[in-house]
Amino acid sequence: GVTAVLARVIGAEDKTSADNTAEHAIAMGIFLGSGLSLAGFIIGPQLLSLAGAEGEVHSLAWAYFRIICASLPFLVMASFFRGILTGEGDTMRPMQIMGVGMILNIILDPIMIFGLNMGVVGAATATLISQLAMPQAACSTVYSGASGTYTNSATNFARTSIASDNVFGDNTATQVAQQTPTLSGSVSAGYTGSAVIGIAR
Repeated sequence: GVTAVLARVIGAEDKTSADNTAEHAIAMGIFLGSGLSLAGFIIGPQLLSLAGAEGEVHSLAWAYFRIICASLPFLVMASFFRGILTGEGDTMRPMQIMGVGMILNIILDPIMIFGLNMGVVGAATATLISQLAMPQAACSTVYSGASGTYTNSATNFARTSIASDNVFGDNTATQVAQQTPTLSGSVSAGYTGSAVIGIAR
């Protein structure tokens, strides 16, 4: 919902609403990412047990999953920053940032898994580092003004029918669903590393 709403207010040349929408999206990303991370830490072991993990498999899965949970706030923030940039009509930078994050993950996986002999923890740590890099790059693009539209102005942050109802309202489920491919794609290299460990053993 963020991309569509932001594109609409920019098209209407409503700068205040554009800033307001972007700020609501950032706030939503912070709360959603933190909530998902906290939930993962609390119920992660139970979810793994429900999935059928037992014994050593459960221990390895939890060692991986708890680090992935720590990366969730950064992953969600990267997704919302991407939505802001895309809403402004900049589709190139989000693609470049995601590409760099994926390449970084692919490079770090064998180094940490085999070079540093960290195993599953190394795969998860490589994913965490790549997730840290993506929101940092996207955030600097948005806040530096390089994106061309959004400027950091908390005075524009207010609940309006355009920003709040559309960003936090009925489109929330759609927004989360839209980010799901990003989640699976961004951690795919980590899962691949875990699979390699299993094959090697």
